[in-house]
Amino acid sequence: NDTTSLNEISSPNTPKLYPNLIDGRTHPKITLLSRRIGQLEIYSIDGRLAYQQNLQQGTNVIPLSLEAMQNGVYIYKVWVDEELKTTERLVRVD
Repeated sequence: NDTTSLNEISSPNTPKLYPNLIDGRTHPKITLLSRRIGQLEIYSIDGRLAYQQNLQQGTNVIPLSLEAMQNGVYIYKVWVDEELKTTERLVRVD
């Protein structure tokens, strides 16, 4: 599935990754409001940083390839202007 989207759903400052069950390739989209910068981080369940991507103002399309990651549970975090906005689980499956 390569149509996964990250949308600011709950409020303009709270992006979410949907669905949270993903296969090896996905292209999440994160939209940051004007004059904002951010970062997407994905951690393995044991706390190791598995992926990191800087985010800029506007819509960020992230060519996320998880094929090198093992199946399992990961935690993703979205930071906006150095403030943690979202921490959620995502599950990597084949």
